[in-house]
Amino acid sequence: MTAMNQHPFSVWTLGGIPAGESGTKPSPGDLESWGTTWRQASDEYLIGVAARAYGQNSETAAMPAFIESQRRLRIEIAKFNEAATAQIAQLVGLSESAGRQADKMIRLTWWIGALTVILGFIACLQLWAMLVVP
Repeated sequence: MTAMNQHPFSVWTLGGIPAGESGTKPSPGDLESWGTTWRQASDEYLIGVAARAYGQNSETAAMPAFIESQRRLRIEIAKFNEAATAQIAQLVGLSESAGRQADKMIRLTWWIGALTVILGFIACLQLWAMLVVP
């Protein structure tokens, strides 16, 4: 990363918080335009501004960096929630599949039991036929 020689995202370069036409109260559009410039700041720049705020009012200087870092955190939390929701859906699908397989195994076990009884009966008939029938 190249070293920055200016503060393109801060009040130091922009000459303070934008003011509206009357000079006292900025419009929402002016504030949003100024706030949007912080989206291009690197994470390192934001951390540096938050860690070493210069000027007489360090809270004012550091606040945009803090707000932008919170915006980024909110985006990452939303991504995490989407991934967690997708994994939960996959787990539910796996659970349903496991339930179906368990039901199938129970049915197969009953069939094996029934076939064992039938084979036992056939074996008894063959034994009877060998011993009783001349």
